[in-house]
Amino acid sequence: MKKLLSLFCLLFLFSSLTYSQKNYKKIKIISDDLRSDIELLRSYGVTVDEGFIEKGKSISVFLSASEFSRLQQSGVRYEVVIDDWDSYYKNLPSSF
Repeated sequence: MKKLLSLFCLLFLFSSLTYSQKNYKKIKIISDDLRSDIELLRSYGVTVDEGFIEKGKSISVFLSASEFSRLQQSGVRYEVVIDDWDSYYKNLPSSF
Protein backbone atom coordinates (compact mmCIF):
# COMPACT_ATOMS: atom_id res chain seq x y z
CA MET A 1 0.00 0.00 0.00
CA LYS A 2 2.85 2.35 0.86
CA LYS A 3 4.49 1.72 -2.53
CA LEU A 4 1.21 2.39 -4.31
CA LEU A 5 0.79 5.70 -2.47
CA SER A 6 4.39 6.67 -3.29
CA LEU A 7 3.83 5.81 -6.95
CA PHE A 8 0.62 7.87 -7.02
CA CYS A 9 2.41 10.86 -5.46
CA LEU A 10 5.25 10.57 -7.96
CA LEU A 11 2.82 10.44 -10.90
CA PHE A 12 0.92 13.43 -9.54
CA LEU A 13 4.14 15.43 -9.18
CA PHE A 14 5.26 14.51 -12.70
CA SER A 15 1.91 15.48 -14.24
CA SER A 16 1.90 18.76 -12.29
CA LEU A 17 5.37 19.64 -13.56
CA THR A 18 4.42 18.74 -17.11
CA TYR A 19 1.26 20.86 -16.96
CA SER A 20 3.05 23.86 -15.44
CA GLN A 21 5.60 23.93 -18.27
CA LYS A 22 2.99 24.89 -20.85
CA ASN A 23 3.57 28.49 -21.76
CA TYR A 24 0.90 30.15 -23.82
CA LYS A 25 1.58 33.39 -25.64
CA LYS A 26 -0.92 35.94 -26.86
CA ILE A 27 0.01 36.60 -30.47
CA LYS A 28 -1.33 39.14 -32.94
CA ILE A 29 -1.19 37.78 -36.49
CA ILE A 30 -0.96 40.69 -38.90
CA SER A 31 -2.12 40.11 -42.46
CA ASP A 32 -3.71 41.68 -45.50
CA ASP A 33 -5.29 38.29 -46.27
CA LEU A 34 -6.22 36.57 -42.99
CA ARG A 35 -7.94 33.60 -44.66
CA SER A 36 -4.88 32.79 -46.73
CA ASP A 37 -2.49 33.12 -43.76
CA ILE A 38 -4.74 31.03 -41.52
CA GLU A 39 -4.73 28.30 -44.18
CA LEU A 40 -0.93 28.56 -44.38
CA LEU A 41 -0.70 28.23 -40.59
CA ARG A 42 -2.94 25.16 -40.75
CA SER A 43 -0.48 23.57 -43.16
CA TYR A 44 2.22 24.15 -40.51
CA GLY A 45 0.08 22.50 -37.84
CA VAL A 46 -1.02 25.71 -36.10
CA THR A 47 -4.72 25.63 -35.31
CA VAL A 48 -6.38 29.03 -35.29
CA ASP A 49 -9.90 28.05 -34.30
CA GLU A 50 -10.51 30.85 -31.81
CA GLY A 51 -9.31 34.42 -31.82
CA PHE A 52 -10.22 38.07 -31.79
CA ILE A 53 -10.34 39.70 -35.23
CA GLU A 54 -9.26 43.33 -35.10
CA LYS A 55 -10.17 45.67 -37.97
CA GLY A 56 -10.05 42.81 -40.48
CA LYS A 57 -6.25 43.04 -40.74
CA SER A 58 -5.16 41.10 -37.66
CA ILE A 59 -6.28 38.36 -35.33
CA SER A 60 -5.18 37.81 -31.72
CA VAL A 61 -4.78 34.19 -30.64
CA PHE A 62 -3.26 32.16 -27.82
CA LEU A 63 -0.58 29.69 -28.91
CA SER A 64 1.42 27.06 -27.06
CA ALA A 65 5.21 27.09 -27.29
CA SER A 66 5.18 24.40 -30.00
CA GLU A 67 2.55 26.24 -32.04
CA PHE A 68 4.52 29.47 -31.69
CA SER A 69 7.63 27.72 -33.01
CA ARG A 70 5.65 26.55 -36.06
CA LEU A 71 4.28 30.09 -36.54
CA GLN A 72 7.85 31.39 -36.65
CA GLN A 73 8.72 28.83 -39.34
CA SER A 74 5.70 29.79 -41.46
CA GLY A 75 6.84 33.30 -42.32
CA VAL A 76 3.48 34.82 -41.35
CA ARG A 77 3.84 38.30 -39.80
CA TYR A 78 3.07 38.42 -36.09
CA GLU A 79 3.60 40.42 -32.92
CA VAL A 80 3.98 38.93 -29.43
CA VAL A 81 1.45 40.74 -27.23
CA ILE A 82 1.95 38.70 -24.03
CA ASP A 83 4.97 36.39 -23.84
CA ASP A 84 3.81 34.28 -20.87
CA TRP A 85 0.07 34.32 -20.29
CA ASP A 86 0.25 32.37 -17.00
CA SER A 87 2.68 34.87 -15.41
CA TYR A 88 0.77 37.82 -16.82
CA TYR A 89 -2.53 36.53 -15.42
CA LYS A 90 -1.06 35.69 -12.01
CA ASN A 91 0.37 39.22 -11.71
CA LEU A 92 -2.86 41.05 -12.47
CA PRO A 93 -4.05 43.19 -9.56
CA SER A 94 -6.62 41.53 -7.36
CA SER A 95 -10.09 43.05 -7.57
CA PHE A 96 -10.77 42.46 -3.86
